[in-house]
Amino acid sequence: MKRILTAIFFVLISVSSLAYAEPENIHWVSQRLLQYHDSGAYQEQIEQVAQQAKDYLYQRVEQRGSRQKLAIMIDIDETALSNFPAIREWLTGINNVGDTLTRQELETLTKPFLDRPIQPVLALYRYAHKHKVAVFFVTGRTANDRRGTIRNMHRVGFDSWKKLVMRRAHQQHMTAQKYKSEEAKKIVQDGYDLVLAIGDQDSDLPRSYADRVF
Repeated sequence: MKRILTAIFFVLISVSSLAYAEPENIHWVSQRLLQYHDSGAYQEQIEQVAQQAKDYLYQRVEQRGSRQKLAIMIDIDETALSNFPAIREWLTGINNVGDTLTRQELETLTKPFLDRPIQPVLALYRYAHKHKVAVFFVTGRTANDRRGTIRNMHRVGFDSWKKLVMRRAHQQHMTAQKYKSEEAKKIVQDGYDLVLAIGDQDSDLPRSYADRVF
């Protein structure tokens, strides 16, 4: 689910760093991004990508050997769960070109742990679970959020999983790409065929270890 909603952050960063032209009013940029979401195009893209992932998983399940252990890796924020109400709140309040959302501010906005499920990804999860494919959730959230995250996920239908991986103290300064790749490597080393990984940005996608990424 590459670069669907996180494009918001990259667009805002790029607008704030234009060196050769007067930057566009950041308020209008944020309004256009909200319009993109509300138009239905965002949801349509999610459905298309999640269906592609599900179709591929179906093929792999059908071809599975008797001793083959299949697994999938799913990101949480803006992949399994939607933080969009919090993002909307932030975008609505943007007035200055230099405005950015820090990790601490994002955690504050999402702290109630009332995120809604992204339904096409929930359907992918349920298909995997039904067909005995191990599900690994790998998130950039920290261990401080574990209890609230589990409660939120159970409430919306993500009932169980093989493992929920959250950033540990020594991983806090790792890039997302390095962190996700290291965790994917562990899955493979445990004897799983990592059929696919799905996430909302490129750094969620461990191409060296997953057979396919979405």
